[in-house]
Amino acid sequence: MEERSVKMLALACSVAGLAILYFSSALMEQASLPADIKTLSLDDVGSSAKVCGSVTGLKNSKGNLLFSISDNRTDSIHAVVFNSTASRLNVSGILNGNDVCLLGQIQEYPPGSGVIEIVASKVVY
Repeated sequence: MEERSVKMLALACSVAGLAILYFSSALMEQASLPADIKTLSLDDVGSSAKVCGSVTGLKNSKGNLLFSISDNRTDSIHAVVFNSTASRLNVSGILNGNDVCLLGQIQEYPPGSGVIEIVASKVVY
């Protein structure tokens, strides 16, 4: 009886593991699709997103890259690549007019302003 219980427990763990893998891969696939900038709002603060578009208004402030990303020239979002992140990424393609995709976290900055930005953790060209 004990051997059968161990087998059932192993089977249950295997099924649970497969379910977790399935749902986590579905979430990762969804996160890999770029967000439509116009749909991002304060409700998304703290969540991860991927945004793609053209770089505009690029400024370098103490090694931090500050700019906007515009998609289809109609909607834009402020973006920042902090110097600690820039030092480990290839940011050479972040130039005015270049198309980039950023993966990062949506934040409100300055706090209480109602303005959202994406804080990049990865840059894709």
